[in-house]
Amino acid sequence: MIQDLYVDGTSFASGWGQGLERHLFKTSAGPKSWADYLADSVNCDNLWNHSLVAKPLDMQFYDIQQFCKQYLNAFKTFDNLFVVVEFSFVTYRSFSPVKAVEGEFKNENIYPVILSKARELETGNYLIHYVRKSNDYLKPQEPIFSKINPECLDENDKKRVDLMAANWLEKSYRDPYAHLEYAYNKIKQIKNFFKIHNIPFVMYSAAVSDKSPQKERIDFSLRTMQKDKRIVPLKEFTGQTLSKKYSIEEYVNHPDEQGHIKIASALYDWIVKHDLTKKPNSSIITV
Repeated sequence: MIQDLYVDGTSFASGWGQGLERHLFKTSAGPKSWADYLADSVNCDNLWNHSLVAKPLDMQFYDIQQFCKQYLNAFKTFDNLFVVVEFSFVTYRSFSPVKAVEGEFKNENIYPVILSKARELETGNYLIHYVRKSNDYLKPQEPIFSKINPECLDENDKKRVDLMAANWLEKSYRDPYAHLEYAYNKIKQIKNFFKIHNIPFVMYSAAVSDKSPQKERIDFSLRTMQKDKRIVPLKEFTGQTLSKKYSIEEYVNHPDEQGHIKIASALYDWIVKHDLTKKPNSSIITV
C-alpha cells in the first residue's frame, strides 16, 4: 500500500526522534507510537519519523522541505513516498536560530521552540526549549533532534528570545486570531508544497480536545483546504480526542498503547476511505 512513509509530528508521534526508526525508545521491546502501528498496517519498507515534542508548524514546513529534497536526491522520484503530518497547538512556533557558545554543539545553530503553558521553567506563560537539528534527514547517524541546555547559549540571545516569546504571547490578547492566522498560513504552505511536488499526504491535529474553544475556529478557518480530505477536520477526530476515548491510562494527556493503536487505525481508515495514497494531482507528471 505504502512503500516509504514519512511522519513529521509532535510528541504523540514520537517525541525525540532518532530518524529512520520503528520504535519510540530505540529498543526492539520498546513501546510504539501510532507512527509505528500505521507503518505496520500499511506494511511499508521504510519509516522516517522526524517528530519533536511540541514541534511547531513553521519548523515542520522547513523539515518537510529538507527531507523531501534529500529523499528526491536519493531515490530520484516521489512515486513511493507518502507523508503524514501531525500538527499541534496553533500557538507553538520557533524563532530564528541562535548560536551555541559552548558545549558539544558550540558554534552550531540552535532553534528556540515556544510551547504553551508548562509546570516549570516558564517565560511569561510559555516554556521555551532549545533544539539542535541534524542536517542529515535521510540516514542520520545521530538523533535528528537534541535538546540543548540554555546555559550553552549567550545571555543576550536568551533575553532576545524571551522578549520575542512574550510578544508572541501578547498577540493572543490583542488579537485572538493572530495565532490562528499563523497556523493557517503554515498549513497552506505545507499543503501547497505537497501539491506542487505531487506527493500524497494527509494532515491531522494531535492536540485539540473536544472541550477546546479553538476546535471549531480551526475547522472553520481550514474549511476550504479540507475539501479534498487531505486535512482531517478536527470534528472527525484528533489525537487527543481519540486518546481520551480509548486510552486505559493516559500520561499527561498523551495516549497509552491503546490510544496509539486507535490513532493509527483512524488514520489508516481515513487514508483508505478517501484514497489518499493517490497523487494529489493526477493530471500532471512529476518526478
